[in-house]
Amino acid sequence: MDLTAGDAITVTDSAGASRTYHVVDVFTVPDSTYWEEIQSRVTGYGESVVLQTCCGDNANYRIVVAD
Repeated sequence: MDLTAGDAITVTDSAGASRTYHVVDVFTVPDSTYWEEIQSRVTGYGESVVLQTCCGDNANYRIVVAD
């Protein structure tokens, strides 16, 4: 929850190979949001990882886009 733009995220697969991505955007998305409304913010970075987590009792979503 404390990630900000520029932070590094390293993902390691089951074989032990790792790849590092860097956060390019962090934002909160209300439940009523449609994919088309946020698609441009989470695509177009080439190979990337999108991390999503539920936030609080309101079930809002925080999305971190890493590239």
